[in-house]
Amino acid sequence: MFKTLPLFITATVLFIYLFQISYKIINSNIRINQLEIIYKQKSFAVLHKYDSLRNFGKINPNKIKISTNTYIKHDFYYIDDPITQSTFKEIFSNATATTFANEYNNFNTDLEDYLKMIQDYYYSPLLAGLTDEGNDTIEGIDISFFTYTIYKPPYKTSSRNAPNCTILMLVRNWEVDGALKTIRALEDRFNKNHRYDWVFLNDEPFTLSFIRSTSSFVSSGKIKYGIIPKTHWNPPVANTSDKNGLNMTAVNLNMESMEKRGVLYGGVLSYRNMCRFQSMKFYKHPAMLEYEYYMRAEPNVEYFCDFHMDPFEYLYKKNAKYGFVISMYEYEDTIPTLWETVENFIEGEINDGCKLGNCWDFITDSGIAGKYRPVVASNSDYNLCHFWSNFEVGSLSFYRSEKYNNFVAYLDNTGGFYYERWGDAPIHTIGALMLLNEEEIVHFDTIGYYHAPFGTCPNSENIRLQQKCICDPTHLKNIDIQPNSCLMRWWKHGGGKKFTYF
Repeated sequence: MFKTLPLFITATVLFIYLFQISYKIINSNIRINQLEIIYKQKSFAVLHKYDSLRNFGKINPNKIKISTNTYIKHDFYYIDDPITQSTFKEIFSNATATTFANEYNNFNTDLEDYLKMIQDYYYSPLLAGLTDEGNDTIEGIDISFFTYTIYKPPYKTSSRNAPNCTILMLVRNWEVDGALKTIRALEDRFNKNHRYDWVFLNDEPFTLSFIRSTSSFVSSGKIKYGIIPKTHWNPPVANTSDKNGLNMTAVNLNMESMEKRGVLYGGVLSYRNMCRFQSMKFYKHPAMLEYEYYMRAEPNVEYFCDFHMDPFEYLYKKNAKYGFVISMYEYEDTIPTLWETVENFIEGEINDGCKLGNCWDFITDSGIAGKYRPVVASNSDYNLCHFWSNFEVGSLSFYRSEKYNNFVAYLDNTGGFYYERWGDAPIHTIGALMLLNEEEIVHFDTIGYYHAPFGTCPNSENIRLQQKCICDPTHLKNIDIQPNSCLMRWWKHGGGKKFTYF
């Protein structure tokens, strides 16, 4: 009996050991099955979270498809009342809309299929309806401001106490590669953490390829694609209802002359259209009306550093109106009579009791700043300094103000955008310095970016490490303290040298 006892104990211990292993395996499988059920429920909820939004309450149970991560809403804006947005039902009340709704009675479809539908039912009549005069209607609906919006989940309205802001890019279809480069960099360095809306504007309808590519690069949120009407883009030609119409013969002769003299973009009419639009029209486009602040982005821009703070929030909390990164000198050959026109406007405004901003010396002082005098000699009291507008952050309430619009309307009446080649950068700069004070203009000195042929990189090694910068502040293309930079002049007459930290 005693001889078999060790064998019995060994068998008992082995049984208990195997039982525990079996119990753990069975219990683990049960737990996995339970979690699988929970995860399936959660996955289904996430997958179909936006069904009601995609379908605008029109879900057809017999035609449910797998939800994608994108859905689209159409917006139409009327010129006589640009703030009014017609509803989905109002848009599709005509015969074309009936066919549209019958064939696609829910939005629960693949993005590519949906864009194909837009091509069939929108772009064909849209292109046929566009005219040179800007009287663009299809079946009585004004489509000159045609805009539609893509929503990318997880889309939700910001709950923080901050203004409605957007990133704006004026871009052509053929610039898609450069646009993607900018979007990828800006999303990675900044917007992936904030999910601000994007607005893309073009004087022609965006291609489906452009829309597919750019919308896939945006993290999430609302993406608008808008057409610039010809009345906002083309020059106001004489012999039309526009009393300030241009003499295009004179414009063409001047462009030929500037091109022969080698003036940058001197012979390009579309560049003049862009400068005029960016100076006095972009903030009036209906796609921009819901926003209070905007950040300008352009194709083929590199962003060297993570944004350590939100420029929109910074302007909002500081009650500032305009922010810039790079400042430099303008080509005087493009603006020979701009300053004379500005002085004529100021003379009338001062007589009406208007006072200039307290940073006016930034663009009128031609003395030494740092160790340099202005690198180019000016033929007027304007030293040619301006904020480089290819990256700027601004308050749209400032641009929409009566004073700013009186200023740009006065400039526009002279025809200088076309007879010469006035750029939007000096217009924005002069307007800001005329109407704003030092505390309302911000130099974002920790944002590093490059737009050919110049860039900027934070000089502080600590900042470059904290913000994961990939740039060399000693590189020749880093313009900050080079002779052709106006930044030292801003430190002298503007906000001084300081870091933009909360």
